[in-house]
Amino acid sequence: MASAGDTHTLVLLRHGQSVWNLKNRFTGWWDVGLTDDGQAEARAAGATLLAAGIEPDVVHTSLLRRAIQTANTTLDAMGRGWLPVRRHWRLNERHYGALTGLNKAEMAERHGADQVHLWRRSYDVPPPPMPPDHEFDVADDPRYAGLTPSEVPRGECLADVVRRMLPYWHDGIVGDLQAGATVLVAAHGNSLRALVKHLDGIGDSEIAQLNIPTGIPLLYELDANLQVATQCPDPHLAIANALRTGGFDNGIHHPLRQFGSHQHLDADLRNEVHVVLGAPVRLGVAALAAESPYLRGGQPGDVEIPQRLEHHLEPVWLDDRCHHCNRGLNHCALPTQPL
Repeated sequence: MASAGDTHTLVLLRHGQSVWNLKNRFTGWWDVGLTDDGQAEARAAGATLLAAGIEPDVVHTSLLRRAIQTANTTLDAMGRGWLPVRRHWRLNERHYGALTGLNKAEMAERHGADQVHLWRRSYDVPPPPMPPDHEFDVADDPRYAGLTPSEVPRGECLADVVRRMLPYWHDGIVGDLQAGATVLVAAHGNSLRALVKHLDGIGDSEIAQLNIPTGIPLLYELDANLQVATQCPDPHLAIANALRTGGFDNGIHHPLRQFGSHQHLDADLRNEVHVVLGAPVRLGVAALAAESPYLRGGQPGDVEIPQRLEHHLEPVWLDDRCHHCNRGLNHCALPTQPL
């Protein structure tokens, strides 16, 4: 644990692939577990953190099983399953209202891709509200028994998630960071997008471009005022910071511009680039056989990291699914090409 006056380390981890991720269904507050691939993603996240020398002191999760399983599996992989874990409903996924349980592709066919994209990615457009008789209504779930009716949403946009998540950031997580703890937050795509929006100061319209992939640790170094540090000598953190801002040059903020020998990648990172877990490879522009799923090789002096870069032949990655093979981010077997 660092001293309270040092730079603060925060790790954000979206849960591994869930059963409904695999089925391409809107999940929200409905409680589903991880797939075998999701469990593997969580174990790999633990291995990545160990390789980077990042050891959490305390963990925060939502009340949903997929986040809890991810936290537990990640900690077990690190030999730190004894750590204190705090769970709170304010870290829950965005509530998808009447869309909960529905197939995303079928909804796009029925309502149009633009409308579904608006429901999913706009900052302030909520989905249709969940009716009281909905089969996936959680209003009577005992884990929410202490909430007022107004606190249990019937449907949320990202702006709603920001409003309900930030009180827990300030009251539940900030104190641990200020005490010098390395904090792991295992949560969901939208609750983490809400937190990233706050930390990076991303605008309401720009946040629609940001997706957080499943099972990949995103690291923040925060200064004494809990502002994002502008310099970091650790190459693991450099890559994680690039990923957390979208993993590509999206015009919002591109930490790879700040890291010396990594600058040669700056012009080449685009929306099709994803950092995914795998065997250690060297960071850099690679000569790559078309059939290989890895970038191998690199520039002299590049730093070896426990991740790989994967670049599809076309921008097929939308959200956390590959639209060719419909598999999760870590498991698509399509050919790749060098950056």
